[in-house]
Amino acid sequence: MAVEAIFCLDCEYPLGELESNCCPECGLAFDLNDAGTFRRALVAPRMVFSTPVQSEAYLIRQLLESLGIPAIVIDSDSGGFVGIGRSEVQVGNANVEEAKNSIREYEAERSEQQWKGRGAEWECGGCGERVDGTFEICWNCQAERMEQGS
Repeated sequence: MAVEAIFCLDCEYPLGELESNCCPECGLAFDLNDAGTFRRALVAPRMVFSTPVQSEAYLIRQLLESLGIPAIVIDSDSGGFVGIGRSEVQVGNANVEEAKNSIREYEAERSEQQWKGRGAEWECGGCGERVDGTFEICWNCQAERMEQGS
């Protein structure tokens, strides 16, 4: 069973089984080597990732496609309100488990890298406040971080 199908940009006619590079419904030309000349759609798509951060959804889609898993991003309509919409990453039904496993591995690796880069908490030399290791400036008095022993 096919994972994705292609459709005419103009009339939505399914183009997958054609021998010519011209839509029989409306006559619009397409090139299978140029993704801008047709629309892709997944067959039996299922959501594998959802986020309010659109760029994160596109990052996950790129991750999956780099692993050979066709994916699309569906952005929900927020009704014009900022920060209300959600973005979903969808894959074909046949790729759901592989996609979910790949996303879990990516998130675990990303989380581990974030904690490694965090660094130790430090004490501000200006006001004595304890500051998270990811910051170079004290949140309380805006003094710059001084190296230990300085």
